[in-house]
Amino acid sequence: MSEVAKTLTNLKAALLAGDVVIGTLVDGGKSVNSLENAVFLNGPKGFDPKDYAPQGVCSLEKFFEVAEELIEFGQSLSSNDSSKYVKMVGDYVDTDFAHFDGEVITHKLVRREPGKMDSNGTGRPQRESMFHREVRSPHFPNKVLSIKTRPIDHVVEFTCYSRIASVASERALWLERLFVNYAWVFKVAGVERFYFEYRSADNYRTTAGQPVYERCLRFFVRLTEVQIDIEPEIKNIFATGGIYNNVNE
Repeated sequence: MSEVAKTLTNLKAALLAGDVVIGTLVDGGKSVNSLENAVFLNGPKGFDPKDYAPQGVCSLEKFFEVAEELIEFGQSLSSNDSSKYVKMVGDYVDTDFAHFDGEVITHKLVRREPGKMDSNGTGRPQRESMFHREVRSPHFPNKVLSIKTRPIDHVVEFTCYSRIASVASERALWLERLFVNYAWVFKVAGVERFYFEYRSADNYRTTAGQPVYERCLRFFVRLTEVQIDIEPEIKNIFATGGIYNNVNE
């Protein structure tokens, strides 16, 4: 390996370590190249905050995935035929109801806002993110990743639809008890707080000339939002001082 190759190898290691390197490679008295570790961020496409998020943090998408798995698990306790399980989907289009075998559970987000941090959970929203930790990554030399978090409160709605009123009512009670009894599953997945709020008035709609009965359940969900700031790393601080005599002689 030539001296130039060795120098390049050492230079790459120095760059990963975050050291500032400015120099000229010389081969046989001849200048080969001049290198400087200018650091550029490639924009949001090259940065995924999930890679630096604290462990155990649950996103809203993950919450709905856990809810779907829990609904499937609850049905498996009484039936082994998964083809007959009631599906959970987002808000369905009326014309698609025929594809759900006469019964379906939907979910949607009703409200999302900064967590209310007073003792009653009704006031003083936590708008500012709180410092969690700092991270240094070889992908961002001379940079410090500041990890911050704050609570975000959600109200989510699960609606049970059926062509038979009694079936919709039974399914709503079944779902309420399932989520209440297995609330610890959401907490294990990273949900900070989860509880049943209320069931709204029974309702029905007409689809293709047939009534479809709906039963709506609302739950409170508190999740942790992660904010990541990338800041330059301060390595050296230079200070100068002196004594100035302003007395006029």
